[in-house]
Amino acid sequence: MLGLKAGIGINKWGYCLTLKKRGGEAKIALQRHFEAARSVKDALDECLSQAKGRGIPRSLSIGLPISHIELISIKVPELPQEAIRDALRFRLKKMVSRPIDEYSFDFVEIKREQGAIQFEVYLLDLALFRELDTVARRYGRRITAIEPDIFSISAHLQVHAPLYAEGGAMVVAIWHDSVSLGILSEDRICVSRSINLTLPALDQDGQTSKEIPEEDQGPDQEDLLVRFGISGGGQDKTEDAMTPSNLSLEEVPEINEDDPPPLSEPAIDPMEEYCQDILVQIMRTRDYYTSVLKMGVVKRIAIFAPEELGPKVKKCLLEEMAVEVDFMGEPLCRAAMGAATR
Repeated sequence: MLGLKAGIGINKWGYCLTLKKRGGEAKIALQRHFEAARSVKDALDECLSQAKGRGIPRSLSIGLPISHIELISIKVPELPQEAIRDALRFRLKKMVSRPIDEYSFDFVEIKREQGAIQFEVYLLDLALFRELDTVARRYGRRITAIEPDIFSISAHLQVHAPLYAEGGAMVVAIWHDSVSLGILSEDRICVSRSINLTLPALDQDGQTSKEIPEEDQGPDQEDLLVRFGISGGGQDKTEDAMTPSNLSLEEVPEINEDDPPPLSEPAIDPMEEYCQDILVQIMRTRDYYTSVLKMGVVKRIAIFAPEELGPKVKKCLLEEMAVEVDFMGEPLCRAAMGAATR
């Protein structure tokens, strides 16, 4: 239909089809969440099968979780615009594990400094595109765009939440098996990440305990210090009256030969632990944007998550971060709505 656009958000756990008339807002036409994971090809197949007879347009735009797309940061010398793609392609040949012709790629300029340009490059496996395109053609449709969820969701935000178009806005899309993070700055996504993180069962109220390995030192603190150029202080080596070097053998109490019980942490709520993992990744992404790219500060965060999970993540963030946090609904439909605006 003339003037009608279709956007589809798909992942292994469901699909959403939205339709947008010229000058109007994207409306949900179909939506389904699966109880078990499927391939994105099967998800698209069912979506288009159910859409038969609904008058959807021939061209389709698709929003995929960024976990399906490979990300590479590349810096090249300043070049004329028409030479940039060839320069990136030449560099990519040496950086990807397979022939470059097996990928389709696009790129976003991040920043320019000292005669060089930094790009974020997005690579889609052509085999995946062909699978999806074959399904679309079976139903008389064609795919005109496939983009990461962060881009689709940001397009939706810029239309429906103008404050997020001002820059310094982080987008967090929570999926069953990954979390997508991006920062919107000056009308473009300048930071993108995908973290493999499995969502606990939303109705899981049980608690677990974990044995502490003898050498467990907690989170990778040293890695965090090195990542941001901070040197850690040495350990305090001052001895006190109870260190082994100050005890004689005669003063050592008799040791019970029975094996002591393993040390254990207090019971941990899996959902609380999951939210804390998300918080760590949000803070790392924010610090990269602020301290490494030096592009400003994160002023607000939009969370896209299953309805039952969003408030829990928001509460965790509100307790730890002094920024505005908004729960904006689940990511599948927002990705579909954003794709329909293209």
